[in-house]
Amino acid sequence: MSFVGLYDFSLDPKGRVVIPARLRDGFETKQAYVCSFPEGCAAVFTVAEFNRRFLARAMRLDRQGQEGRDLARALSSQSQLVDIDAQWRLTVPPRQRSFALLEPNNPVVVVGAISRVELWQPERWDARFGRANEKLLNGTDIFVDDDEADLSGTFAEALQA
Repeated sequence: MSFVGLYDFSLDPKGRVVIPARLRDGFETKQAYVCSFPEGCAAVFTVAEFNRRFLARAMRLDRQGQEGRDLARALSSQSQLVDIDAQWRLTVPPRQRSFALLEPNNPVVVVGAISRVELWQPERWDARFGRANEKLLNGTDIFVDDDEADLSGTFAEALQA
């Protein structure tokens, strides 16, 4: 399963956000892990993806001395298992809301990010990805294999061809 798309929602007064219908595959257990993610957002993982991606790694780190245990603690302390209610809302825990600058009663950008769903404060999203999105749409063609790529053209020119 992969998550794609961008959706504009809001956090409700209780700090909950709706998971868009197109991003619900994989969340049938009605649980998710919400994590503080390095780029400044809150990342939402299915239980299966979180276990595959992080649990085994944290267990290995925990056996690698003090530094490994510290990294395992950091990983686990920045992650929280949450329930998804009947209306497909999940509560973004306070620590992850604060990290991602998400406020109740305010907009949130919900992004399908292939292996996860990301929750972004709109201004932070625009500042971080506005330029990348512009470059993608006006000057980078990532939609062809490396050996097929004609780096002299742009994505926009390819669309017009």
